Amino acid sequence: MNKNNFQYFSLNGFLEINSLSPNNMFYYKISSIDELSMAWWTCRIAFYDSNNNLLYYRSDIHTAWLSPYDKLIFMKWSNDGNYALIFEYKRDIINDFVLLDLIDKYSYRINSKICNCKFLEAVNNKDFDGVQIMNEIILLNGIKQSFVQNSVYKYLRKWYPINAKL
Repeated sequence: MNKNNFQYFSLNGFLEINSLSPNNMFYYKISSIDELSMAWWTCRIAFYDSNNNLLYYRSDIHTAWLSPYDKLIFMKWSNDGNYALIFEYKRDIINDFVLLDLIDKYSYRINSKICNCKFLEAVNNKDFDGVQIMNEIILLNGIKQSFVQNSVYKYLRKWYPINAKL
């Protein structure tokens, strides 16, 4: 496996991603990046397992960038690589933090407009316990759902990193 295939740099260093999970069992790809409004950067994101099977993708939802806002960060891995944290956005409809359990294939979502999600904004990439965050979301009446796996239409958009495959 060439780990360089999972890296992507763009926008003069404002976007630097390594899409391979810390445990090398999962990876993600992002679509081209859109600016929905001033300084509100989004993309589509798709997660895959080690057999290159699609695990999670919502074709109708954008993934918005996460803090810290000095670089474009669209997701954060848990320290063990089994969980991913994203922020799903659809104007005036969806404003959810979503924790993806990539092993059991469940998502745990919490509406940021209703609940105090400061603890999720403070999460650092590769430095959080996915089980702990999942339990905190459940305590706040977060919603547990099976994974959504819409088809990824590769011909509609470019997906980066282009050569990412396990």
